[in-house]
Parts: sequence; structure tokens; C-alpha cells
Amino acid sequence: MPRGAWVRGWLLIGALALLAPLAAAAPDETLELGWVPETPPGAPERAHPLLATSPAGVVAPAGAVEAAFASLVFAESAPLPVAVDVKASPPVLWLDRDGNGRFDPAERLELATVGGTYVARFQTDLVYLDRPDVLPCDIELVYRPAAAAGRRLATRAQGYRRVRVVVGGRLRRIGLVDGNGDLCFDDPEQDFVVVDQDADGRFDVRVGAVERSTLAEPIRLGRRAFTLRVTARDGRGAELVRSPAHAGRALRRGGEAAPVALDRMPPDATVRERAESAIRLHRMRHPLALDAAAALVEASGLTDPQRRGLAQILSESGEADHVDALVRLYQRIGLPEPIRERIVRSLTDVRDEDATERWAALLGNTSRRMRVVGIRLLAAHPDDAAVQALVKHGPREDDERVLDALIEALASRPDAGAAAFLIESAKRGGRKRDVAVRALGRIGFGVPAVRTFFGRLLGSNNERERMLALDLVAGSEHIDFCPRVAPSLLHRSWEVRQAAIEALAALRCQSSVTALIERIDKEPRRRLRIEMGKALFTLTGVYFYEDAKRWGAWWAEHGESFEFPTEALSLPLGDGDTTEGFYGLPLESDHVLFVIDRSGSMNAVAEAVTGATRWTIAKREVLRAARPIGSRGAAGVLLFATGVSSWQPRLRRMGPTAQRGLADWLGRSGPGGGTNLYDALARAYEYVGADTIFVVSDGVPSAGRYKSAPQVLRAVDKLAAGRRVRVHCVSVGMDSRLLEQIATLTGGRYARR
Repeated sequence: MPRGAWVRGWLLIGALALLAPLAAAAPDETLELGWVPETPPGAPERAHPLLATSPAGVVAPAGAVEAAFASLVFAESAPLPVAVDVKASPPVLWLDRDGNGRFDPAERLELATVGGTYVARFQTDLVYLDRPDVLPCDIELVYRPAAAAGRRLATRAQGYRRVRVVVGGRLRRIGLVDGNGDLCFDDPEQDFVVVDQDADGRFDVRVGAVERSTLAEPIRLGRRAFTLRVTARDGRGAELVRSPAHAGRALRRGGEAAPVALDRMPPDATVRERAESAIRLHRMRHPLALDAAAALVEASGLTDPQRRGLAQILSESGEADHVDALVRLYQRIGLPEPIRERIVRSLTDVRDEDATERWAALLGNTSRRMRVVGIRLLAAHPDDAAVQALVKHGPREDDERVLDALIEALASRPDAGAAAFLIESAKRGGRKRDVAVRALGRIGFGVPAVRTFFGRLLGSNNERERMLALDLVAGSEHIDFCPRVAPSLLHRSWEVRQAAIEALAALRCQSSVTALIERIDKEPRRRLRIEMGKALFTLTGVYFYEDAKRWGAWWAEHGESFEFPTEALSLPLGDGDTTEGFYGLPLESDHVLFVIDRSGSMNAVAEAVTGATRWTIAKREVLRAARPIGSRGAAGVLLFATGVSSWQPRLRRMGPTAQRGLADWLGRSGPGGGTNLYDALARAYEYVGADTIFVVSDGVPSAGRYKSAPQVLRAVDKLAAGRRVRVHCVSVGMDSRLLEQIATLTGGRYARR
């Protein structure tokens, strides 16, 4: 026998000997896997022959010129007959959903066209003999009339089952995948198992991937080999069984023999040689790699690539035996941030009995980074001791970044101790106050101390704090807050009043209706009067626009017997607003700022008959929209090209003199330059009192602080944070995904003209 084969044989026997005691000690585990029916991109196709004659007992569809037929079979369900009119253009497909042997007009499928392929999606209930109920599943039907092999009908369907189990002190994610599209899990070669080996929260389902195994293969979980036995075709019943007989196969993926075991290396082997051996073992998924990497974590003399390789090995482990090594590894200087993040995710899955105590000890570390890691790890543990450790540490912490992490960790804990700490944090003021208040809102209002705190916050003199409280209370469904919300309808800030309107509409109490009706004709801003009418419609199901008298009369008649609508309502179509619009969009405000593009491309002709340019039309639309605002409201105009210019530094009452001045100023302006969209919007948000902004542009950003669409959108998101200003966008001569996203982000409307 060649010496190499002899060595490989002994190494394999040694590996099996190491694993046998572990395998023998574990009982079988029955898994309950959750069904996730999906039809993802790349799902396998199953071909179904198209026949010229219909199946027995099935009548051809009426009106078909030339019908062809197929029967779709999934699980143990009865076949689903399909008919295709192959002569129609476009083709017509029917599915006999009810199994009555006829293709009724209502059973005609809606087709989407992709090139020369026609796709229909439908849902059907599948029957499994070992289930007492049926299972709904989405299926794609694919028809290719011009396929090389002739007309072809195919289906795309795929099912998943997922489960989490604790093996070796670590939370493991396992998936069972229907690989051949029959929605059963019984094919040992095509159906397969996936294991999240690297703890990145995703399954690598590619053929040949380390995380993927067929049902006929053993799978590796940490140092151990298992077999997943599926006991029901629908995949619900499954047993995870340790497999000592298959340990070698699981640990020697690809048939490659293991390198020389580290414990048998020569005594004078260098640290680098041991590291290289550990990395090679890891590539073959051999368990000795984990112990070797743990022993070498703090060794000197390693190259940077070797250190990263060892970090990769241990970050994919996360077993209780290697926690200390992972923690030491995390603290190493120069370790790439993605590997650090992977280590934290791996440690999060550790579920041994000492985990909470171990993570709490990290809170006393002198390193800010390690304290944050300890907080994240404690936050991932569901036990009360973890919360108590976080709360206990809170008063001792004075680092702002660590406090941010601590507050965020406690935000999802409906615990009285967590609430008390967050309330104290909120009382400190500053930026920390907003973070703590939002965290209290996420805890919920089931804790009495939280309700009391928000009751006081609704009366705050700080506008930002009051708006934040109104927003969080709006989602609470605690109608006891209604009397504390209503006074904000009288606040000096229009944004606070708007937040109060939204909160009253969300809380759905009778005092909300009364408060809105009493205030609707006293509200000085047109936009807020309209919002009150819409809120009253949401609450009552009737709509009298801004007419306070009609609202009052209706409430006097129906208030005592009133019941809230049980279904979501849509505003009725009607013309309650006689004010002129702007580019066809409704002008529901009298405090408006117009932001108009005057770049060189705005000189293009937009009306062939009149010869009017885009710029000419934009000026006309601004003057027409400003006229009805009059002296009741106020307006402003910004023009942007490469730079930004303003008509007035603030909103101005639009009396006759102001309208003439605006017309003269626009007449002296003309197109030229680039498109500085972001700087124009940044200037627009500085206009005090503007509750509505209209943006008109015919191009993509090409000048200013931010030019790419993602940069502009992120920056506008920061400008709009916590504000009630709506931005309506008009794209001239082209579609603009960016303008559409800005409008959606701010609650505005988008139109192309």
C-alpha cells in the first residue's frame, strides 16, 4: 500500500474515533419545520407535455381555435387540467381550479409577457395524505410557444422548511429545500438540506456549496455529522440523527484526505505551519481546525492573511468551547470589521448556561468596543437576567456611544426596570432624550410608568419633544391619551398641530371627533383645515370637507349613537377644492414654496403648437398658482440651475403688488447651467412657515453638494426627518425615479408632465 494512502486511512480512522463518543451520546431529535411556500427566481422548472386531446372527462374551452392540454400534478393533490389556445395571439390559458371538468371564463389566467415567454401566477391548495388540512402554495405557469423543442408548458414552484436547533451550545439554522419543484420532500438526490454554517443568516443553496447537502448525504453541524431523515412528504416531520458511520464523509467533503493532524505534527513545526494546516483543515470542514485556530489566536509570528484565516474559522464556529477564543479574537487590532461583525453574530447564537454571566462580565471591560459587544450579546438573550444586567450597568456608563447601544438594546424589553432606566435617560435631555423616548415608545404603553411619562411629555413646551410624543402615542391605541392630545390643536407651531391631527385620527375616540369639529373653522392654515376634514372622514366615514357647520350639524344628530367604521375607507371623488392647481396637482395649502429648475434643458420646446418652452410653462404655472393664494396666505419661489437664487428670503403675502413683483422677477430670469437639486431643497427647508413645497425639474442632478440620486435621497431624508413639510414633485419631459422617491418620502405626490 502506498505510504500516502496508509497515512490517510489512519487519519480517517482517528477522526471517526474522535466523533464516535459524541455521536453515540445524542438521541434522535424530531424537528418541527415551518413551511415557507415561495416561488423564488431560479426555482426549478418541471416540463409538462402538451397534448392535442383533452384528458378524460375534461371539456375543451369554448371559443378556443386550437386547444392543447396538460395535467399538473403536485404532492398527492388531484391533477390540475390546463388548456392552451395555441393559435390565439397572444395565447390564452385556462386552469380548471374547481376540478369540474370545464374551463369556465372566470378560470382564464392573467398572463405577463417576458420576451417570447408567457407567465401566469396562481395559488392552489395542495393535499398531502399525512396532513389533516390542505396547504396553499403559489405556482408559476410558464408557456413558451416558440421553444426550440416545440411548444412547451412548464411550472415553477419551490417549497422551503426552516428550523433552528441548538447543537454544541450554538443555535443552528437548518433549511429543507424542494429541489425538483414537485412540492414534496422525498427525492434523495434532488431535494436537499442547507445549514447556515457561517452564521450569516443566509443559506448558500448553490450546487457544490459547503452549506448544501442532498438528503442522501450527511450534514455537518460543528464537530458532528448528522443525517436529516424526512418522515413526511410535506416535510413537516423530520428527524435529526447523529451519524457516526457518515462522519468521515461529512468531514471530508470532496473526497480529499485530511492534512497531517496538528497534534501529530513535528514538535519543531512553526506557528505559521500550524496555522496553514488549520486553514487547510477548515477548507475540508474538519473539526480539528476549530481547536487548532483557538490555540493559535494569540500566537505571534503569524502573517495577516493567516490571522484573517484563523478569524474566519472561529467566526464560523460560535460553539461554547470556543467562546473565550472568539472574545480574545474580537479584541485584536487590525481585524477587518466584516469579520468582527461575523464574530458577534456567531457569539449571539451561543446558548450555554453561562452565557448571560459571561456577557455581563464584558460590561466591565475598559474598551468601549467590548462593552458595546457585551450589550449586543445580552440584548440577544431572552432571559430576565440579561435585562437586569443591562439595567444595572446603565447608571455607571458615561460613554455616549455605549449609552446609545444600551438604550437601543432595552428598547424591545417590556420590563419595568428597563422602562425606569429609559425614563431617567430621557430626563437627561439633549440628543439622548430623543433616543430614549423612541425606545420607550417601542417598549409600549403596557407599563404604567411609560404611560405617565408620555402624559407629561404631551404637554412639553419643546416642540420637537411634543411632536415625538404625539407620533409615538398615535400608534399606541390607548384612547386615554385623547384628552392630552387635543390641546396640541391650539399650539403655535403648525407642525405640532398637524401631529395632533394625525394622532387624534389614529386613536379613534369620540372626543377626537368633537375636538376636530370644534377647531376646523378656527384653524388659520388651509392645509391643516383640509387635513382635519380628512381625519374626520377617517373617523366617521362621511365627508363634509372643511365645512364646520355641516360637520357640527351631522355630529349633533349622530354623535350619541355613533360607531366607528370597521373597515379602511377611501376618500370619495369630488371637487371640494375650487382652488387652482399646479401642473394638475391639487394646491391644498396657502403657505407654499415653489422650487423651479431653470437649467439649460428647460429651454426645450414643450408645446409644438404654441412654441412654448418648458421654462415658459413653469413661469406660467407658478404665477397662476400664486394668484389664488392672495393675501390670506404666503408664497415663495426658488430657482435652481448650477446655483440657487430666491425671489424673497422668506414667504411673502401674495397681494397684487407681490404678484406683479414676482412676475417681473421671473421675467428677468432665464434658463442656463446645470441642475443643482439638492442645494435647492436644502435652501427650501430653511423657509420658516412653508408647509408645502412644489419641485419642478426636467433633468438629473449634475451640480451642487450631492449629484448621485442615492446621495440626494439620503440627504433629503435627513432634511425631512421629524418635519411635516410635504414635497410634491413634477418631472417635465421625462420620468424621474428620484423625484418620485422624494415625493413618497415626504408624503407628497409625483406627476410627469
